[in-house]
Amino acid sequence: MDIRIEWRPSPKPAPTDADTRWSLVAAAGRGAGVALGELCARYWCAAYAFVRRCGFPPAVAQQTTAGFFAWLAREELRTVRAGNGQRFRGFLLDRLCAARDDGWRDARAMPASTATQGPLPAEILEDRFLAEVGDGDSAEHGYAKSFSHALVARSFERLWIEAQARERLAIYEQLEPFLRAEPDPAEAGKVAKATGLTPAAAGFALRSLRQRLREIVNQEVCDTLADPAELDQEARTLRLDGSR
Repeated sequence: MDIRIEWRPSPKPAPTDADTRWSLVAAAGRGAGVALGELCARYWCAAYAFVRRCGFPPAVAQQTTAGFFAWLAREELRTVRAGNGQRFRGFLLDRLCAARDDGWRDARAMPASTATQGPLPAEILEDRFLAEVGDGDSAEHGYAKSFSHALVARSFERLWIEAQARERLAIYEQLEPFLRAEPDPAEAGKVAKATGLTPAAAGFALRSLRQRLREIVNQEVCDTLADPAELDQEARTLRLDGSR
């Protein structure tokens, strides 16, 4: 008899952008270092991609991005409020564009704190930027691409957390490599060999896991974008068609 493994949300799903981002913003604006650090960790790479596509070399872009977040926390986050359906992702892009138009004067003048430093070592940060953002991309497109890659990585992390909560981490780790490739009708045998399941059970488990990943990614997308047109564009960028 086949063992049918279905992947559904864990009893305690991970918090999403809509649940936590504006509360984090408020806490960061009040000077809460942990909240500011978490906010920066979530958005720092996307902001760095924006700054890099403005023409700054890596070291200057890192310093400017850290200064930008320090300025944002001190001057903007104290009074900002969620409104008009805007997500923090859009608010941050607006502030980056304003800082660019101002010549990054405030960002360069603001000393960075520990909380506003980049979440990755400089070499890894730059390697990631080069892998995710093309030479022809505008600063806005670089921001969107970098954030999209982070969104997918966060979705996989949520999937891992759910698997751990449901005590299915071992089977998830065996199935996870197959989530990153195009669907292949012949892959059921490979999955069965990797998991020890029958081909039918392995195929069902993989389809179920892919479906759950699409649900998580769609939720993350909806949590960070408010405009339906942007949602459609993000779906095309992330290829939310079962291929992830």
